[in-house]
Amino acid sequence: MLLLRATYGLGGNVNKSFYPVLMGQYSLDYWTGVSYVRLTNPANKNLKWETTKTLNFGLDYRVLNNKLTGSIDVYRRKGVDLLGRVSLDPTNGFSSATANFASLINKGVEFTIKSTVLKTKNIEWDLGLNISYNNNNVIKVDDQGTTNDQYLQRAPGAGSAIEGKPLSRLYAYKYAGLDTDGQPMLWEKGVKVKWSDYSKNIKDLVYEGEEIAPWYGGINTTFNYKQFSISALASYEFGHKFRMPTSNPIYGPYSDAAKRWRKAGDEKTTNVPLITDDWYTGYQMMPYYQYADIHVRNAAYIKLNELTLNYSMPKRAMGTFVKSLIFNFQVRNVYQLNANKENINPQTVLLIQGNYTFSEPRSYIIGIKANF
Repeated sequence: MLLLRATYGLGGNVNKSFYPVLMGQYSLDYWTGVSYVRLTNPANKNLKWETTKTLNFGLDYRVLNNKLTGSIDVYRRKGVDLLGRVSLDPTNGFSSATANFASLINKGVEFTIKSTVLKTKNIEWDLGLNISYNNNNVIKVDDQGTTNDQYLQRAPGAGSAIEGKPLSRLYAYKYAGLDTDGQPMLWEKGVKVKWSDYSKNIKDLVYEGEEIAPWYGGINTTFNYKQFSISALASYEFGHKFRMPTSNPIYGPYSDAAKRWRKAGDEKTTNVPLITDDWYTGYQMMPYYQYADIHVRNAAYIKLNELTLNYSMPKRAMGTFVKSLIFNFQVRNVYQLNANKENINPQTVLLIQGNYTFSEPRSYIIGIKANF
């Protein structure tokens, strides 16, 4: 059986954190206890809803006596009047504000498959799979970024979207190693220059890809044998990149600090700059190392999320008082295979900030479910 579908929808989204009126945050001064209001966003009578127009074509299917079912969906989704931080002339009292500033097109396809692979009197094996692909492209930006910091998303305001690129685009400096003083060098128009002499031309940046996976999906399976049942759930993402966190003056040193430049000649064997006792110089210098292309890694992974074993007690062993009794053992966050050579879990890396967060620990659950 085949079923064709076609839908078109228009939706709106309101960010309740922002309003068209002047906004401020009430607070108390730490030292004096005097109350005050800090202005956070200027009045904007032109502030609108974010609007999304979605066109979807789908096909549902059931074949082989319903042993194989699933769906295929193809969609085009256009978002207009997207909200983001835009730059303002500081003489207005604000250097940036939240406003409608961009339009975006998402195109994608989704596949879902469910199958009964094997079914006998005592055995049943079910398998499910879903695969999704999404390509997004910014088609219009009212406040296009023009500086390196904005392309690298180091600065608020302009640059949160770049026309012609995905919303989660990733740029990097083209790193050229260290000079004889242990300070970063970069490629500029095919020539190595010291970080302090770098002109910050956006044409010298390297486009690495996007930080949000265009390909993603999951696999689930259940195998039943008499009173026993084992099931597994896995997920995967690929086609994207992440920036590996490195030592910096704000978050402190990571393991790469052990490989830092210490003396003349070390520049031949390491890319890690010296650690200077001049905090201001370090603060200005280290971003050229942090945001270098040598730290961009493949963010693809496949993860075994859950593994569950169930045992249902036979009715003849329970008597009349208990209707059902199920023993359950489950393991969560079982294993993850990462594509990068350092085996860093890309899900623990904070986008833009380039810092680590905690990963989910493996957990074990034992349960008993009884119905009387």
